[in-house]
Amino acid sequence: MNKIIKEETIEEFKKLDSCTISDAFDELRIGQGGYILPKQMNGDTKICGQVFTVRYLPKQANQRNFGTFLEEIPEGRVVVIDNQGRMDGSVWGDTMALYAQEKGVSGVVVNGVYRDVGPIKELGFPVFAKGYSSRSGKDLVSVDAINVAIQIDNSLIEPDDLIFGDESGVMVIPFDQVEKVLIETKKLKKKDEQFIKQLHAGLTYNEAKKIN
Repeated sequence: MNKIIKEETIEEFKKLDSCTISDAFDELRIGQGGYILPKQMNGDTKICGQVFTVRYLPKQANQRNFGTFLEEIPEGRVVVIDNQGRMDGSVWGDTMALYAQEKGVSGVVVNGVYRDVGPIKELGFPVFAKGYSSRSGKDLVSVDAINVAIQIDNSLIEPDDLIFGDESGVMVIPFDQVEKVLIETKKLKKKDEQFIKQLHAGLTYNEAKKIN
C-alpha cells in the first residue's frame, strides 16, 4: 500500500452522497468500480475511506485464521471483505469490530454476512453487509489473501481505492479516478441543490429542468 489519497479529499467526499457519486460515474462514463450490493446495516452511519481488502475462500489447512489480518490494517482504512457472497457463515463479529474501532479503522464492508448485531450496534462501528447470521464461518472459510484485487458484484476493487457508503448504497471509486469523480460529484450536487431551490420557489418540474 503506497498510494495515498489526501485526507482533505476524503473529507470532501464525506460531504457527498452515493447517488450523486453514481451520477458522476455515469457522466464520466467510468466502467471500472461502481455500485456494489452490501447495504448499510448499522444505523445512519456513512462510511468513507481507502480500501484494505481481505479475501476468504472455502477452508483449507494452510490458510490464515479469522482476525489475523486485523494487526495489518492501517488507521483510517475501510476493510472490504470478499466472502464470495456466502450467507451461511459470518466473517465479522463484535470482538473484531471492537479491535478495529480501537485501532482507528473506519468501518467494514462485507460481501457476505456478519454477526453480533446488537453489540456492534452499541459500539457504533460502521458495517455494510449483505445480511447477518448467528453462525460463525470459522469451520467453513478462512483467509486466502489480504490486500489483493477482489471482485464484488462485477466491480473490481483494488487496494487503495476509495469506498463510500451511505443509506442508499456503496460506491467503489478507483484510485486514479478519485479526483475527477470528486470534481464531477460536487458539480452535480450544486446543480441538484439549485434544482431543489427552484422547485421550492414554485417552478414546475419541467420548468426547473429546463433551467438546469
